[in-house]
Amino acid sequence: AYCDLAESYKLAVWYVPMPASEAVPELQTAATKAIELDSSLAEAHAAMAEVYSFQWRWRESLAELERAIAINPGYAPAHHGLGLALALIGRNAEALAHAERARELDPLSLIINTDFGWVYYLGHRYEEAIAQYRKALELDPNFTLAHFDLALSYSALGRHEEAISEMQKARGRGSDYLAGLGYVYGVAGRRVEALRTLDDLKRLAEKQYVPPYHFAWIYTGLGDKDKAIALSQKTYDEHTQHVIDFKTVPMFDSLRSDERFQELVQKVGLPD
Repeated sequence: AYCDLAESYKLAVWYVPMPASEAVPELQTAATKAIELDSSLAEAHAAMAEVYSFQWRWRESLAELERAIAINPGYAPAHHGLGLALALIGRNAEALAHAERARELDPLSLIINTDFGWVYYLGHRYEEAIAQYRKALELDPNFTLAHFDLALSYSALGRHEEAISEMQKARGRGSDYLAGLGYVYGVAGRRVEALRTLDDLKRLAEKQYVPPYHFAWIYTGLGDKDKAIALSQKTYDEHTQHVIDFKTVPMFDSLRSDERFQELVQKVGLPD
């Protein structure tokens, strides 16, 4: 039960979104209680890995995922989590091995199949990412995360109309949908639509918490490096887990030659 509670708080930060300052203490309480009750549970160590990730204790997070796999090599969520974590720090071959293992263990999982595509995307292997997202959508054509991620791979390949079409199918995901839509509009050169979407995101922010990270996406798509980097810095200042994307996510490739962004990535301290 505590493992499930920890998972719900993790998802709240990424997808509700809920401020990390509110969710992480609850996540830590649940994960700590799970380990206290049974330290031999792989699920408990996977939950603690999430706590460490939110606290930017990156190496300890990786170690907890590895511990979960050592306890139960057949625990698909640990392979899934480790695959994502390794991809985000650029260890792509290892990441793909764990993503593949997670899918072997749970072949019908929508999130595992979709995030397998994300691992390819993080390695700039867009065609393979697209193929994997399509497999996920064969399982459920209405799975919005797969449409969202598929749109980003199309955008990276310059297939802008397909990117916009797929992103529109992710409608209803909240602020990340608006951020993603504004980004793909911006990259496609459809500035009017990107700015209109930015205004929609600003209006949403008047009603609920919207991470500065989501605004950074749109400004990145628009090619406004100064605002994108300023909002990335604000993301860092808020100490959210979104900073884990700064090192390898292709959406930020246009910022990586800027010394200010390079310094920000260094401050985040992700391991190699």
